[in-house]
Amino acid sequence: MIEVMSAPVVPVSLGSPTVVVRELRGLRTLLADFPAALHLPRHAHEHATMAVVLSGRFRKQLATGIQEACPGSLISEPPGERHSNWFGPQGARVVLLQPLQPQDDEVPSHTLFARPRAAVDPWAAALGRRIAEELTSPDDLSALALHGLTLELLVRAARERSPPSGGRPPPWLARIEELLRVHFVHPPSMEHLAHEAGVHPVHVARVFRRHHGCTAASHVRRLRVAWAQEQLLRPGASLAAVALAAGFSDQSQFSRAFRQVVGVSPARWRREQV
Repeated sequence: MIEVMSAPVVPVSLGSPTVVVRELRGLRTLLADFPAALHLPRHAHEHATMAVVLSGRFRKQLATGIQEACPGSLISEPPGERHSNWFGPQGARVVLLQPLQPQDDEVPSHTLFARPRAAVDPWAAALGRRIAEELTSPDDLSALALHGLTLELLVRAARERSPPSGGRPPPWLARIEELLRVHFVHPPSMEHLAHEAGVHPVHVARVFRRHHGCTAASHVRRLRVAWAQEQLLRPGASLAAVALAAGFSDQSQFSRAFRQVVGVSPARWRREQV
């Protein structure tokens, strides 16, 4: 077996008994279902890889630390990146993209795969879900649809990684992001965030939007929806209970936000995960 710095090179779908694969214009697209409690020892992949977690969760051990992947996570890694995986009690359904050859400007590989990255991105998850539908229920237009969807996903990921026109984010922005991530159910006020940052609330709002492409409120809504997706996979979890636990005022508000972020209602999304 080929070795890369003591890590065997294996297919990105290793461990998944169910895989749907489509190769188009130098880009391999896969839908893989990984079983519960699967452990993959340290390994690497020949090609750069992007993953969108549709359901389930797993943990990835890298040389630089641990990445936690939950529903809605967008993950990228360069070729040859050594890592190991532990899948949770529900396994995971994942859409995977791999450029197979040097690309033209359509696929900005230098931006996307320079180093490992993981972030919750329900918008990317919505694109991943549409890619999965084209893979599992193809028709005569699926090749065209997949090409457009995969490019849209790559462009979104590239924009998320590209330095904004405003330059590097200020050091206090990471503190603001952490506060919102931890307290998304009852998020701090803009005044409290500004106090933590040591700047004016208007400046916090302006800088946050510049670097995230959305308001702090929209960012919190994404976090709530991503958390709700994971809870909806638990047996017996009611939509109303999940809505309230995620911080929404009622099930109606939850359903509207979920549809805006994911593209379908929470009830339909849960049915399609079975």
